[in-house]
Amino acid sequence: HLLESKRSQSIGIALSRCKIGYPEVAKAVYDLNEKILKPIHIEALIKNAPEEQETYMIQTYEGDIDKLAKPERFFSAICGIPHYKERLLAFYSKTVFDEYWDDAMKPINDIQNALKDVKNNKTFKELLTVILGLGNYINGSTFRGGAFGFSLASLVDLKDLKYNGNRNKNFIHFLAEYFETEYPHLFKFEDSLSHIGGAVSISTDEAQTLTNKARDSLDNITDMLKKEDIDDKFTEIMVPFLEDANKRINILQGSLDEAIETFNSIIKYYGEDPKQSTSTFFGNIYRFVINYKEAKNFIIKEREAEEEKERIEKRRKENLKNKGLSVSAPSGSKIRKGKKQEQMSFDDALAFIRQSASGINK
Repeated sequence: HLLESKRSQSIGIALSRCKIGYPEVAKAVYDLNEKILKPIHIEALIKNAPEEQETYMIQTYEGDIDKLAKPERFFSAICGIPHYKERLLAFYSKTVFDEYWDDAMKPINDIQNALKDVKNNKTFKELLTVILGLGNYINGSTFRGGAFGFSLASLVDLKDLKYNGNRNKNFIHFLAEYFETEYPHLFKFEDSLSHIGGAVSISTDEAQTLTNKARDSLDNITDMLKKEDIDDKFTEIMVPFLEDANKRINILQGSLDEAIETFNSIIKYYGEDPKQSTSTFFGNIYRFVINYKEAKNFIIKEREAEEEKERIEKRRKENLKNKGLSVSAPSGSKIRKGKKQEQMSFDDALAFIRQSASGINK
């Protein structure tokens, strides 16, 4: 053994992961063969690349190489590969580039789709207008009244405004009921914001970081191509790859720049803080959408339960009638005959909210 025991063992483990003989590993490194060497294999080979002293020791060994252990024989096989470690680094960059590119493009696409949901969304703008009108009426002549707009973060706080003293309902429940009767086209407004959730966990700054990571990964290839003694095999594979990769990086950056420009215009339109991140902006809208969906589902289930009670009561009365018995409501029950969602006028609704919200700070 020319190498230390632990060092030799580590190299042996790296070679065993490739599941082929060391001569084939050395050839795959030179050929940049991605079918044989996957990123995990290349990482292990980079970690166990020979140091300068180890390379010198193998090259100056005068004994029979074939009698040495496998790690030493592998080092002997790769000594003829120019810039072995740098080659591996460039090879690794090529094998992971698609992954890095996808990691950057997905959040950019998510942000772009969310921006499309908000930009020129007449339904969402009308929703905000209705909420602003309600808020101004509730606040009346107070310093909060007569507002020209409100922060989108306020949408999240609407769930804290109780509805008619009902602990199980809040202002968002009222909105769902009111939209259903007075603004049916707003009742399912959340359908027009279906891509918002995808942009909550990522910001344009983070997307830029991922884009930079994809771009910087190409530096290893660029550095290798600058070497004067680079072999034709490396050039043949890496030059066209690098040209295509740089085009794809430009697509990434262009898409991100466009998203940032669109976001800045939307932030300005809605009067939001220009320093606000996309994840914060979309997060406020998304949490409001989630709260609205929950409120709407609550109302639907409440209505279904009420309708089931009415059906049960109707059957009870029919059974009593068939038996010739007196028909009356059960003791202590409060059955509302033919309950139907009340059609509230806009002024009545405002008056109702004002009464319900009395004494509550918005």
